[in-house]
Amino acid sequence: MNTKQNPRLYEGSEHGQQVDQLLEAAQGGDLTEIMHLREEGFDLNSADYDLRTAAHLAATEGNEEVLRYFAEQGVNLCAKDRWGSMPIDDARKMGWDRLVDRLDMWINPPDVDVDGHSD
Repeated sequence: MNTKQNPRLYEGSEHGQQVDQLLEAAQGGDLTEIMHLREEGFDLNSADYDLRTAAHLAATEGNEEVLRYFAEQGVNLCAKDRWGSMPIDDARKMGWDRLVDRLDMWINPPDVDVDGHSD
C-alpha cells in the first residue's frame, strides 16, 4: 500500500480542481462545462494563482460565446490579473478587434432612456 501523500493536494483541492476545469473550459470554448459548473454553484469569477480568470482565458482565445455568457451571468469582465491586465487587454493583445468592441459594449453598455433611445 502506498502511504505517500501528494504534496500538491491539500484540503480544499476540489476547489482547485474546479478552478482548473473552469479555466480549461473557458480556454477551449466549452460552454456546456462552464454552464455545468455554474449549475453546481461554482463561482465563475474564480481565478488561478496569477489571478487569471476564465474571462481572461476566453478573451485570450477569442471565445466570444463564452464571454457573452459571462456577461449575461454578471461575471466580472474587468478583473485584473497579477500584471494588471483585464480580459479586454488580453483580447486587444491577441488582435481580436471585434471581441474588444463586444467586451467594451458589455463592460460599458449604452444608456437607454425610457423611449428606448441610447446615448
